[in-house]
Amino acid sequence: MPLRGPLQSYTVNSSCVFAEAGSFLSSSTRKYMLPAPQFAVLRTSIDAVRATHTPACTLRYYDKDAEGLPAERVCLRAYGPDPRALGRAKAELECVLSGELLCADDDNSGTPLWHEHFQSAAGAQFMQSIGERTNTYVKCDVRVRTVRLFGNDIVPARAMLVSLVKKLKQQERFVELDRSAFRFVLHGGLKDLQAT
Repeated sequence: MPLRGPLQSYTVNSSCVFAEAGSFLSSSTRKYMLPAPQFAVLRTSIDAVRATHTPACTLRYYDKDAEGLPAERVCLRAYGPDPRALGRAKAELECVLSGELLCADDDNSGTPLWHEHFQSAAGAQFMQSIGERTNTYVKCDVRVRTVRLFGNDIVPARAMLVSLVKKLKQQERFVELDRSAFRFVLHGGLKDLQAT
C-alpha cells in the first residue's frame, strides 16, 4: 500500500457484473483513512464533494464501528464504473483531504514553517488546543517537518501558529564557539560553568 502525501490511499481493482445488461464492467475504488477529528472538521467539505459527483461515482464514509460507536479512524471510499468521473472526484477529494501547508506570512517562497517545539509534548498540546478553539485540525508531521491545517476557516489557527514560532525564535540564543571552547563544553565544561 503506497503512501501518497499526507493521505493514505490505495486502489482496489474489482469486477462488477451487471445481470440486466449482461455486460462486464471494470470498477475502481479509492480508499482513504483519516483520524476522526480530521474527518469531523472536513465533513461538510466531503459532503459537498459527494453531492457534486454522486451520479457518476459514489463516495461513502464509515465513521461508526460495528457497535455504532464513533470510530477512531474514518474510512472514505470513492468508487464507480467510469474512471474519468472517479478521477475527477478523487482529485477534488484529495484537494480537500490534503489541507493547507503552514508557511510563514512574510515568506513568498512557500517554505514550510517549522520549529522543534512542534515535536514536543507541549507543542502537540498547544496545536490540539488551537484546533479546539478555532474548529480546525492541525496535523504535525515530524518526519517531513511540516504542519498542515484543515478546516473551512484556518486563518485564526495559522495566525496563532505563526505568532508562536516568531515568539520562540526571539527566545533562541546562538553562541559561536571556536574549537577549543567547543572541546571545553563537550568534555564537561558546561557543567563547570553552570556550577559557578
